[in-house]
Amino acid sequence: MAQKKGRSVIIQCKNYAAKVGNGAVQEVAAGAQFYNATVAVVVAKNGFTKQAHTLADKTSVLLLLPDQLALLDNYI
Repeated sequence: MAQKKGRSVIIQCKNYAAKVGNGAVQEVAAGAQFYNATVAVVVAKNGFTKQAHTLADKTSVLLLLPDQLALLDNYI
């Protein structure tokens, strides 16, 4: 969990060899709700499954690759 400009951000980082599935999206969405975070993010070096993208769209979770972390400033 991090804070910037008075907004709370929940970030989960995955260093998996394969694409990350919707379990990580569920976890970070639940964490964001529990901690009243403004933004929920999953970062994964090898991308995400189609199911993870679908769930992220429905739960407003941001999915990023490590080289996209600078985009987080747009959401805070």
